[in-house]
Amino acid sequence: MKVHIAVVAIVICSWMSAARAGGGAALENILDQLGKQAPPDQVAHLREAIGSSPALEKQLDALVSSGRLAHFAIGDAASQVPRRGPFSAWFQGNTWAFSGDFIAKHGKQRLYDVVQTDDILPDNLVFVLGHLAYEAKTAAAISSEEAAIKEATRAQIAAGNNDMTSVMRQSIALHINNQAAATIQGWDDTVDAAQHENSGRPLSPRQAASLMMNLQYRGVLIKAMQGSVGSKMSIANDGMVEMTPANIAAVASVLGTSPLFDVQ
Repeated sequence: MKVHIAVVAIVICSWMSAARAGGGAALENILDQLGKQAPPDQVAHLREAIGSSPALEKQLDALVSSGRLAHFAIGDAASQVPRRGPFSAWFQGNTWAFSGDFIAKHGKQRLYDVVQTDDILPDNLVFVLGHLAYEAKTAAAISSEEAAIKEATRAQIAAGNNDMTSVMRQSIALHINNQAAATIQGWDDTVDAAQHENSGRPLSPRQAASLMMNLQYRGVLIKAMQGSVGSKMSIANDGMVEMTPANIAAVASVLGTSPLFDVQ
């Protein structure tokens, strides 16, 4: 995978200015603190991604305000943050962590060899941040539902019922559905960033198709669009995917048989 990231002083300054112009003061303070301990180019890319999507910026500001986001950790600092599963981007409590060169490998890139002059390439880091934002927002509710499932399990065992199939399916479905919704939010934030780059104009159907074809995480979305009749993910002409139960179910059906993302 080829990633072309040019980092020069003027570009970094413009990235930082863009992020400062849109993000709230509390989020800006978190980024300033990160800038004192993480590689400058990765911090600059993080700022650029956040500043590129008004929708993502709003989501992160809300998480900061609610206390669900208080720190970013990159590289060596991320290795000190506990994680569940083999993730390269994850959160623990109110700390969001990115291992090694994850951020550097998640920029804009071209994966599809058909090129048009008005193509807008997706920023994979915007997708990742949008995905994490949804997971962080729903973490408490998911934990509560998971606790209820465990309590139901104990009740069944106490009643002599050792068939845990139904309970296990509930737990798995809970997490897969949440991952599916996070995937939709990550994609919609990516579309939002592309529209922002498109001078605020909605993407044309061709631009939206190109955006998806060049997304690192496109496989799940494309398969969800190709589902059987009645279970396909619906996508608007401008690329946006509405957060409906049907669309979540379509993405979840693909995630249930796909390898894990490298994002929590």
